[in-house]
Amino acid sequence: MWLGLFTALLAAAIAPSGDSPRSTTGQAAWAAEPTYRFAGRYAGEWVAEPLSLTPAGDPAEAVQAFQSQAGQLRGMLTLDLDCDGRLRGEARAQTSDDPRFAAIFSGSDSTMGMQAALDLVAQATLSGSLAAREAASEAALVEATLEGTLVSLEPVAEEAPPPEPAFFQRWYAASPASHWEIRAGAPGQLRGTWTGAADLAIPAGAQQPGLVLRTRGEWTATRTAVALCPWRGTATATGTFAGVQQYHETVEFRFWPTGDGHLTGSGTGVATVTGGPAGGCQYTGGGPFAVRVVGEQAGGRFRFRLEDGEQSQLVVTTTCPHGRFSAPQPALSTAFGPIEVPEVAGAQARLEAPQRPGPLQGTLEVTVEPAAGAAPP
Repeated sequence: MWLGLFTALLAAAIAPSGDSPRSTTGQAAWAAEPTYRFAGRYAGEWVAEPLSLTPAGDPAEAVQAFQSQAGQLRGMLTLDLDCDGRLRGEARAQTSDDPRFAAIFSGSDSTMGMQAALDLVAQATLSGSLAAREAASEAALVEATLEGTLVSLEPVAEEAPPPEPAFFQRWYAASPASHWEIRAGAPGQLRGTWTGAADLAIPAGAQQPGLVLRTRGEWTATRTAVALCPWRGTATATGTFAGVQQYHETVEFRFWPTGDGHLTGSGTGVATVTGGPAGGCQYTGGGPFAVRVVGEQAGGRFRFRLEDGEQSQLVVTTTCPHGRFSAPQPALSTAFGPIEVPEVAGAQARLEAPQRPGPLQGTLEVTVEPAAGAAPP
């Protein structure tokens, strides 16, 4: 009696979950932007395709009938994307609609009927790269509670009362490996697919069939904070001091947008000073010097100066027929400004004369590029 009744209830009460819908993420065009433009913190949502529990192994071995009702898993995702494209993140989700099932199976010594629902929580710590367009879970945890009723379906005498269903509650945990793929991206928006983040295998027991949950889905994330990525530059200055000393300087510097429209940074340079008329005083020296980068960022352009605080850092030795002496002198590179370049990798500027009239004259050539992530991912 109970076997026929439970079979009828199984077929009527729990509808088949059907095939999972096809992914709508697809392979979209990837924005042709340098990697550093993607950098920042992203927040979004990850959603699973309908969750369905299935019998583990060959259902014919123990499970005589099985019907499932799909559940829903969704959660939040945060990603931190470095200027060079390295990616770190965290994902957490919980079932909003628990997957359910009803089964008739062979227990240890009788035929059993079971109806149950699975409440599941999943979390993962992710790492990967924008260039590889993927991330994997460094650490993951799935915790689940299975609650339901279990009843014996063995025949009983007509005068005997039917067996009462017994309530049960069981707990499980797993550490699945998950794979997160980035299918489409533009600065400020990323989306893709994931697999395995909430996979779970429930072992068979004397009073329970083995069950398997396989998971996959999609995710989207929008940038909530922009990373301030560093830039680097080189400058070459050539010219004269007072028309007789020949200057050649090279400077390497780094600078950062500060987020409020300004730039700040620093660098070091090396100067070589030579020259002097034939038969007259000769000039030698130069040496290392330091600079600060000060400027603004606006409208997709950088406008900045190389400054030395008006401190003469070079030492030039003058050797004349009647004697020799050394004196400090300013660097040529810091006499120019402002330098203006577009905010693009490899941007160049050439200044033909110092900003202030004086004994320093010459040319300054500057090139800038992102310190990391200049190429598209």
